[in-house]
Amino acid sequence: MKLVKGIGETVGFGKGASKHYARIILEKAIVGRTRVLTNQLVNPRWYESFHIYCAHMASYIIFTIKDDVPIGASLIGRAHVPVKEVLNGDEVDTWAEICDEDRKPIGGGTKIHVKLQYFDITKDRN
Repeated sequence: MKLVKGIGETVGFGKGASKHYARIILEKAIVGRTRVLTNQLVNPRWYESFHIYCAHMASYIIFTIKDDVPIGASLIGRAHVPVKEVLNGDEVDTWAEICDEDRKPIGGGTKIHVKLQYFDITKDRN
């Protein structure tokens, strides 16, 4: 399987945040990570694309948003996109709500914009 992801923009993190990055997770495997954005206090935008080859089962594509701090990173929230939404091969362009660790929305309509598309590896010419 080949999964193509384009991470667009995020909204509503609030003031004072200065260093953000996102991870792409399939089940418990981290399969992608954006660069750290600095000095984007509100609405950080990564505009990054990933080609991710996957050979394991997953129910959700999880986007974990973190704030990079001097020691480690603190979780801002997670957005979940069901894998079944991308399996037909059409591009999925969606705003996924960012939730806390208990999958409750963190408030303020905080969302991440992502574009996802699934390609079967047997159709890859390379």
